[in-house]
Amino acid sequence: MTSAPAVTTRVADESADLTLPDLWDAYPAADPRARRAVREREASWLEDARLIEDLSAVSVRRLRTLANRLYELLDNDFPPAETLERYQAITEELALRTGDTEAP
Repeated sequence: MTSAPAVTTRVADESADLTLPDLWDAYPAADPRARRAVREREASWLEDARLIEDLSAVSVRRLRTLANRLYELLDNDFPPAETLERYQAITEELALRTGDTEAP
């Protein structure tokens, strides 16, 4: 992996140079393996939600977990296809069960 050079800045009085740490090395998502692991984990979240045919058979706790995970997927720049539809179905089921008419 090629790392970006450390950044050097001058202090206001220019008496000393401050070398900031190489942020590329400190940021775990810069590692392609870490990015791939995140993508695989997120893909498994959507797959879990897709496999559920009858949402009424799923516990409220599990529905909330799925809703939270799909919400995270929706927060990406390019969420996977079907994420919004599954999120809406799950939140509608949660609203029916909890009586929350304000649910999205």
